Amino acid sequence: MTFHPLVQPEPITSMLSVPTVDSEAFWRACDLCEFRLPQCCACKRYSYFPRRHCPHCGGRELTFESAPTTGTVHSFAHIRFSPFGDFWTGDLPYTVVRVDLDSSVRFLSRLVGARREEVCIGDRAEIQFAPVKQSERRIPVFALAATNRTRGA
Repeated sequence: MTFHPLVQPEPITSMLSVPTVDSEAFWRACDLCEFRLPQCCACKRYSYFPRRHCPHCGGRELTFESAPTTGTVHSFAHIRFSPFGDFWTGDLPYTVVRVDLDSSVRFLSRLVGARREEVCIGDRAEIQFAPVKQSERRIPVFALAATNRTRGA
């Protein structure tokens, strides 16, 4: 699934992993603003993180397929200090969020956008792709879905 955000996320600081033979297709898709996850050819279930075997059935044939980009917030933490010294200081504060994607995959990333401080467990979130500072790479991040704006008081 290709994502075309109306508002481009701000560039963020991130430690980038070196793509492996198992994760290269995932990172290549992210750089193109596409969200693709390994899907087992036998049981048809998605998984994350990229690996050589299906964690559900043990199948050895996995392909990278477009995956749902929406899900429900499982947990979050607002970060107000940099555990890595000056490396992350320019991005403070930021929010880490764990989202149960509609593909039954739990995914950990950052929550971005002006409303990130309003996040609650159970909110809907959607993937966007943020450029990484001092890099040509993009990583998947989350923004609160518009449907959360009508949440009762």
